[in-house]
Order: sequence, then C-alpha cells, then structure tokens
Amino acid sequence: MLETRALLTMFVVDSLTDGSLEELANDGKLSLREALEAANTNASVDGSLADGVLASRF
Repeated sequence: MLETRALLTMFVVDSLTDGSLEELANDGKLSLREALEAANTNASVDGSLADGVLASRF
C-alpha cells in the first residue's frame, strides 16, 4: 500500500482589492482573501483551481 501524498497548489493573486467574498466574487480576478478561501476549503473561488480541476475563468 502506498503512503498518502499531498500535492501543492499555487494560487496567483492578481487583485489588491479586499472585501467580503460576496463582494469579490465573479470579478475575474483572484484576491488574497479568495485564494485563502480556495486553499482552506478546496473549492473553486472566482475561477481558481478546485481539487486540481480548472474552473471556468477564461
């Protein structure tokens, strides 16, 4: 049996805007708050990667 492995994910923050996730959603840019939310929940936030799958951002 192989050991469990974790893969690292890199988020490219391209917005300096801050606010609630609702205010930042769907603006086509990834803020630090959205990147942290995506990393902590393993969910797509504003088109970021979710579980290794690219969400529709472009």
